[in-house]
Amino acid sequence: MATIRRSRVLIAFGALALIPAALTACGAGGQSTADACGIIEDGMSEIQSNLSELTSAATSGDEEALTTLISQTSDDISAIKEDVTNEEVSAAFGKFADSYADVSGILEELGSIDLTDPAAADKATEISEKATTAQTGLTDSMTELTDLCS
Repeated sequence: MATIRRSRVLIAFGALALIPAALTACGAGGQSTADACGIIEDGMSEIQSNLSELTSAATSGDEEALTTLISQTSDDISAIKEDVTNEEVSAAFGKFADSYADVSGILEELGSIDLTDPAAADKATEISEKATTAQTGLTDSMTELTDLCS
């Protein structure tokens, strides 16, 4: 159980660790590329401010709060995505939002593993492989977003 909890926390933090790249790369302006990046910057700043709650839930082992906060973060990212209308930036941020949604789904899968099931190790390995792919998607989308917003 502790291994799965640790995995969930590491995946969540790995995904959220990419957020500062968006914050430093984006600027302010009109609803051009700069405005779209500004919308992302503002939204991601709010998400960053909630990291202490996520950290607290993760370190205390509060699975319910952790799941709720990860889901809320996914919802917040989706809301930002809706506000970005610049075509290029929207496509890049859309990839990030989709990858984060994949990570959220993976975290739910990890939370549903029945440790009494002998096949749990195989399922955990499968989920770990999905997590690696999702993390790569997050990294690639943040690189694209950083290139557009810098």
